[in-house]
Amino acid sequence: HDYRPQIDGATSDTGNPVLELRELMADDVSKSEGFRAAAREIAQELQSQLPRECRHILGEDESAFNKMLEQLIADGSEDVLARLHERRLDNAETE
Repeated sequence: HDYRPQIDGATSDTGNPVLELRELMADDVSKSEGFRAAAREIAQELQSQLPRECRHILGEDESAFNKMLEQLIADGSEDVLARLHERRLDNAETE
């Protein structure tokens, strides 16, 4: 089951807290210097912990690493939103 919230033209004006959070994450959190620095630090630490032959997974060079980091930030945000949306739907069904 796909729990990602459907946003076909919907905005936070709909009163959907998951959509409001999506906008907040896209507009503020994922673009903030502090968040991006923390994400970079975590990814660099992870990369340093990998065996040398696996380190290329997070990018062969700085440009590839940056591209991978951007994708991880976007995917991570969507995963969080999907889990929250799933919980919201489950709670609505039990009420």
